[in-house]
Amino acid sequence: MLKQPSDIFENIVELAGFDMIYASTLHTEKFGSFAGQSIAKIAEQFGQDPYDTLYDILLEERCQVTMLDTIASEEDMLYFLKDSRANLISDAIYPAGGKYHPRVYGAFPKLLTAYVRDKKIFSIEDAVYKMTAKPAQVLGLPLGTLEKGMPADINVFHLDQLSVHADFQNPNQYCTGFDYVLVGGEIAVAHDVWRNSKSGRIVRKQQ
Repeated sequence: MLKQPSDIFENIVELAGFDMIYASTLHTEKFGSFAGQSIAKIAEQFGQDPYDTLYDILLEERCQVTMLDTIASEEDMLYFLKDSRANLISDAIYPAGGKYHPRVYGAFPKLLTAYVRDKKIFSIEDAVYKMTAKPAQVLGLPLGTLEKGMPADINVFHLDQLSVHADFQNPNQYCTGFDYVLVGGEIAVAHDVWRNSKSGRIVRKQQ
């Protein structure tokens, strides 16, 4: 019998369920086309129990797979993000092929579109601070503010024109609505088009 979440630490199957666990990177001919689908949906197509399908995938792929899950509630996420000590990260990995998590492309614009513009949970000032100066302070990096002597990394946009397009089925989609992105004082992106800029530089932690 399966243990309940209170009995075992981070049992993702118990916490999220197979319908909320997605196979993101699959390489073999047998399973490659199922990337981005939930284990429950894949199992349904094979007429199998989800556990049997999961084991078949791991065996066939020699465990060279990645997965995504939707386990956190928005209420819990916002509870912590609203804290004055919190800053925003993407918490995303870049697997070798397959489907990325949509937050790879959409984490930061989603804060601006969903929680500043649409739901008005944060002010634009608070949101920008949580994405720039606040994490820079935590990491000890000389970044995140517009002032003399700082790198001229600047994002110019109209809030009402921003759109997030990435989702679990089609995650590799850039957000749109950015007029200009300047990196080191040079225009790296103009109207959502990268200009092949190489103006970025390595930034080291301050002692």
